[in-house]
Amino acid sequence: MNAMMQMYMKLMNNPEPKDLLADPTFMPILQSIMSNPAEAYKYMGDPRVQKLMAALQGGMSPEEMKKAEEFVKKTKG
Repeated sequence: MNAMMQMYMKLMNNPEPKDLLADPTFMPILQSIMSNPAEAYKYMGDPRVQKLMAALQGGMSPEEMKKAEEFVKKTKG
C-alpha cells in the first residue's frame, strides 16, 4: 500500500478527522498535502489542517484536540 493510501486509511479509521473528509472545501487541501506533504506547511494556519496533522501523528487525545482548537479560535480573533 502506498503512503497516500496509508494516510487516507489512517484518517478513515480515526473518528476525530472524519468530518474533514466530508468537507468539500477541505478535499483540495487534503489532496495537495497527500500529493506533496511539504504543502502542509502552506496550510498550517488552517485549523482543519492542524486537526489533520494531529490525527496523523496520533499524539493528541480528543480533549487535547478540543483545547488546541479553542486556543486557535481565541488567537484568531
